[in-house]
Amino acid sequence: MIPVSRRTHALIRPIVFAFLILATSKSASAQADSIRMNKGAELKTDTSAFISWSEYRWADHQMATLTGDPPRRYTQIQPIPAYTYLGTYCGILAALHYYQEQTFWRSGQSFRVRDNFDESLGANYGGHFLGGYFVSYVSEQALIASGVSYKLAPIYGSIAGLAYQTYVEVLDGYGTDFSLSPFEVYSQTLGAVYFAASQYCRILQDLSPKCNYYPTSWFGYQPKAGSLTPIDDYSAWNIWLSANIKDLTGWGFWPSWLNIAGG
Repeated sequence: MIPVSRRTHALIRPIVFAFLILATSKSASAQADSIRMNKGAELKTDTSAFISWSEYRWADHQMATLTGDPPRRYTQIQPIPAYTYLGTYCGILAALHYYQEQTFWRSGQSFRVRDNFDESLGANYGGHFLGGYFVSYVSEQALIASGVSYKLAPIYGSIAGLAYQTYVEVLDGYGTDFSLSPFEVYSQTLGAVYFAASQYCRILQDLSPKCNYYPTSWFGYQPKAGSLTPIDDYSAWNIWLSANIKDLTGWGFWPSWLNIAGG
């Protein structure tokens, strides 16, 4: 079992690391963006501070940001929003750590690695894919609001999403009823990579992972054996990949609201 002090240190290290990344990335990103701006001036391209709203779209739908401003074309860290969102982000991660320490990790053992193919009929792999995707998205939006450019934010956001998911998976390796599952790591890595790739591959934007959660008690089912929280009660989750048929095919007769999903 990991002593509480070691777990606390394990939580503090990534937070401190995040602050250092934010502080150092400002100068590095500014230098890189300055080079791109000079090249853009030579090519007589648009070097305005923000991209137009028409450029910030997901598939064929208008996107929004946390601040209400369009994303920046080049990185220019805004100190107050950056530290506000970073503090909120780290506070949420700290709360999740405490919550999981009181549930998943309340008792421990020596570290172990085990593939759990026999668990939840593979639904846990879908959950980890979705987790990597969703945390990457939230991280990207926080970075855009902090002044990171619209091209770099998805990359850094995906790295942050994968880092958090991997951090949780490593601590799962010490839980009595859990272990580090290589295929769960592969799934969450795929989720983070899928999110990043979706920013640059138009067709992936029309193939979106989605989910819903209904407590098992609502329809008379039993929760998954051994589940401690809604997070790992895979009996209550539906996870699927939704295809936007109208965007993919261009069929004018197809209703824009009607997708086809599998999962």
